[in-house]
Amino acid sequence: MLVDKKAVRKTHAEMVALYGGEDGKLDHAERVMAKYDINGDGHFSIAEVKNIILDLQAEKDQARQVAVEMMRTGGSSGKTRTCLIIFALLVVYCVAGALVLMALESEVEKEAALVYADTYGKMERSLARLGNWTDMCADRLTAEEVHNDTSEAISSIVATPTKVLNWEISSAIFFTLTLVTTIGYGTFAPTTGWGKGFTIIFSIVGIVLFAYMLTLTSERVHHLLTKFVQRCFRYPKGYCMDSKMGIVVLSACSVAYVFIVAILGAIAYDAWNFGNAVYFAFITFTTIGLGDYSVQFDETRSQVFRAGGYFMWSIGTIVGMALISALIGEIAFYVDEYHKEVVTRLQNQVQTLLDRENEMINGLLSEDATTKDADQKEAIGDQRNDGCMAGLDSEPLSNTHSLKRKGSFLGRVVRSVKTSRAGLGIFSTSK
Repeated sequence: MLVDKKAVRKTHAEMVALYGGEDGKLDHAERVMAKYDINGDGHFSIAEVKNIILDLQAEKDQARQVAVEMMRTGGSSGKTRTCLIIFALLVVYCVAGALVLMALESEVEKEAALVYADTYGKMERSLARLGNWTDMCADRLTAEEVHNDTSEAISSIVATPTKVLNWEISSAIFFTLTLVTTIGYGTFAPTTGWGKGFTIIFSIVGIVLFAYMLTLTSERVHHLLTKFVQRCFRYPKGYCMDSKMGIVVLSACSVAYVFIVAILGAIAYDAWNFGNAVYFAFITFTTIGLGDYSVQFDETRSQVFRAGGYFMWSIGTIVGMALISALIGEIAFYVDEYHKEVVTRLQNQVQTLLDRENEMINGLLSEDATTKDADQKEAIGDQRNDGCMAGLDSEPLSNTHSLKRKGSFLGRVVRSVKTSRAGLGIFSTSK
């Protein structure tokens, strides 16, 4: 602060009398006035006004430094902590939703599973009887071939009943995660009316919560990549990655991350090749979620193992979605900046053309007015010098002189217009 510490100290009554105004009370502005009134006379001198201006400028500079520091650090610790809190809240929310869906759907699924297992057993018994065609067919080899082909065709269409149900704790958590992330693989879904209604309400709240967490995560990822670029290229403190560099870095990181996840997926699932794993990672991180490929774990694994696997999958999915989201946001920001730059450039070009046209018009008008004044003065002089001559003898001379002047003026107009248009690039005058 630039206020003189040796300023005259005043009592509260004196301050009210000098600065209180009509209400007789000191508000914030009046207290500020009292602080800067060094001599305590109730009036502001030039020096006191300068102190106010200097003090305001110092506060403005300090606020700018604080803003720059906040941009440099990005409120790192606070935003990271908020992101982790939202993630923990989202996990708790998904677990709670999974428990509710288990309570609503598990009994119905068990009944459907028993019916399906019974139907599948009847089909297998019918196929077994179909193999005993010794008396029905003279060619036993042909009967066996028919039996094998029929069994293989039916098995490829009808899934074998398993002991693992969909609405167990691990798979139910997986389902709620696909809801809030809007991936929606569609491998299974609720069948009861209560389950479908709860899914609607759960999805609305969960999607909003996840969108907020994804925004924070994308910002944190962008901040970490900015720090990485700053240290790699040794940029000064306060460096902020521009949109072009951001697109390059985020594109490289996104592609690398997709390939890493694809390699891990191809290793974990024997049925997946590398191409299918890349396809699955892209479909997942872009939240398309077609459902032809999805995360599944061995039925022999425990519920704890599968729940842990789905949890790690959710973390990896959030990171991938954050990278893709940050990349899309950076591209949108670059397009917006480029659009503003193009509009500004066009406006400047149009303004330049208008200014040149105005200068040309003003120059022509000024030259026309000057030429007319000169013609009028010469005409008056000629009339005075040749006043003794007859009107019929002087008129042709005057008209001839005026035509010469007009001819020279029109020539200058044409030359000026051609020069101005050539400068604007309208047409060339080189010929």
